[in-house]
Amino acid sequence: MVAKCSGAMVLLLTQLAAMNYELVMGKFQLNPRSGAITLSVELKTDDGLGFRSFEAAVHQLLETADERYPDLVRAARGQGI
Repeated sequence: MVAKCSGAMVLLLTQLAAMNYELVMGKFQLNPRSGAITLSVELKTDDGLGFRSFEAAVHQLLETADERYPDLVRAARGQGI
């Protein structure tokens, strides 16, 4: 996904910042060269994180990405939310 114009880029970056503020877990990032948006999360596993907890975290991450993707596409097109 690449922003259509500089105004769309500003809108997209604003949406990413707002979403990152709202998220309890995860962080959206934009690669300005490719236009790729990634959602990443850091899980501390040194305290014995079990597989069920890991699986729940991954599920939540995917659910968040799927839920927020349409808003990001609209922002990249300069359409707002």
